Amino acid sequence: ALFAPRDDVTMAAKMAEVLQNPEFRQELERHGLEQAKKFSWSISANLAWAALSHLQAEHSEQKSTVLSPAVRRPKLAFVSPLPPEKTGIADYSAELLPELARHYDITVIVQQEAVSDAWVQANAAIHDAAWLRQHAHEFDRVLYQMGNSDKHIPMFALMDEIPGVLVLHDFFLSGPLAWCMEEQPAYKNAWTKALYQSHGWSAVQARFKPDNAVQTVMKWPCNLTVLQQALGVVVHSDFSRQLAMQYYGARAAESWAVIPHLRQIGEQANKSGARESLNLLPGDFVICSFGVLGESKLNHRLLDAWLASPLSKEANCRLVFVGENQGGDYGHDFTHNIAQSLAKDRIVITGWASEETYRTWLAAADMGVQLRNLSRGETSGTVLDCMNYGLPTVVNAHGSMAELPADAVWLLPDAFSDAQLIEAITTLWQDATRRTALGAQAKARILSHHNPRRCADQYAEAIEAAYAQAEQTLFGLTQALPQLKPTLSVQEYPRLSEVLSANFPPQPRLRQLMLDVSAIAQNDLKSGIERVTRALLEQMLLNPPAGWSVQPVYATTDRAGYRYARQFTSHFLNIPGDWAEDAPVQAWAGDVFF
Repeated sequence: ALFAPRDDVTMAAKMAEVLQNPEFRQELERHGLEQAKKFSWSISANLAWAALSHLQAEHSEQKSTVLSPAVRRPKLAFVSPLPPEKTGIADYSAELLPELARHYDITVIVQQEAVSDAWVQANAAIHDAAWLRQHAHEFDRVLYQMGNSDKHIPMFALMDEIPGVLVLHDFFLSGPLAWCMEEQPAYKNAWTKALYQSHGWSAVQARFKPDNAVQTVMKWPCNLTVLQQALGVVVHSDFSRQLAMQYYGARAAESWAVIPHLRQIGEQANKSGARESLNLLPGDFVICSFGVLGESKLNHRLLDAWLASPLSKEANCRLVFVGENQGGDYGHDFTHNIAQSLAKDRIVITGWASEETYRTWLAAADMGVQLRNLSRGETSGTVLDCMNYGLPTVVNAHGSMAELPADAVWLLPDAFSDAQLIEAITTLWQDATRRTALGAQAKARILSHHNPRRCADQYAEAIEAAYAQAEQTLFGLTQALPQLKPTLSVQEYPRLSEVLSANFPPQPRLRQLMLDVSAIAQNDLKSGIERVTRALLEQMLLNPPAGWSVQPVYATTDRAGYRYARQFTSHFLNIPGDWAEDAPVQAWAGDVFF
């Protein structure tokens, strides 16, 4: 009588069927006796001897006894933060590496003093970015794990020098550029330049508006240069692909690979032991929300719904926020609202939780509620953790969470009402059978779609596909050209670079609408033509046509060709221009000169 080996629910159901169904039990007994006749030491010995004889015969027929060498695993440089760095990507990478090592000979590249993960210490060479720059030629593949935090700052320069496959954990990369890199001498104006390259002049103007930095960071991803440098892109949800098409055009993500965010299947949680260690009573009903608190996590919506629900009136019902409260007005208002409620003694904010404490609350909880807005294109690890622990979990259909199957979570609309959230938590509180079924489906989903081995196999397919495709691009040509005999003469390289640039435009990209502002950039005569040009220019810069990047350009009589009018445009928009360079224009098929 077969059951899925890691599914506790189906195992229990099969055991119950044997115990409760006499006919089924008798059939198993009869079948077992028949099966047993197929197995004996004599039969096993004969099968083994036959197999050995067959192999010996095959061996004798071979013309040569020289063994073929084992297939060499490609050498992979794995660039990522690793534990003990306090970032979810470090933990993610530590779970992926052992399974990915089935496909590659891995060297990890980190920018941290020490790596605490035992598997990495025992099985992988550990080096930094400077070492990789000297030894890049020794590797067949490079894989970057990149997110929207300061842990990934060195990767921006490294990807420019050593392209590889990019795993984009957060679609938005504006955070480290704006808050960490913009004012550093080594990365001076990095955010401003990324805004210009990715989103054009309207984004740059927004960056320089007073008190507008936060809004600009939240609105513009600033990741186009990184996407263009990558040989291939891996994301964890189709939502990230939709964001790429929204910002960079319908074909921006057509070759991207979507690989589910992995989760190591955990052991069966000891719920009673976890609850005892947290001083919870056996009859307590505990709803948990996991992760750092903040406006984007909608913690206030959960608090309001819980207080308005019947649960707040029951002495055994508790609401726990497992994570650190946000500072500022939001965090202050949140704690104030708790303190003013009649159920304040049954509402807890744990503060920063260690890995052990986090896992203990996962084991102790009866329900998880993970809400979200203002998604940056990330996949919620806390939702997957709740599902992995078999918790019935309530989420709203925002960002990547909209892709979760409706039978594995309670899926609210993206813009849900208080009444809908109250109904969800109240129904699951009252219906134990439904909680059990939802938790079982959630755990089965993690097992079938998110286990590390399955994800690592998909990684290998995506990496190899990306490098095979890259061989047909500028990357492949630059690898092959140095091997040509005879080599090109030095005089031929300028012309070659022009040809390569014309034939291999960066991807993805928006088409350029190049506006000739030569007349007003050098000597504005205030004539009718100049006035029309200025009015047209302002409107097109700040309201560019969808799918286009508007670029003022100019020519002069003292040198050939056009140049980008970045200094002039900065002055025209009344913004600083110390970041801008009037570089020669690069144009490709599909661009328009006006």
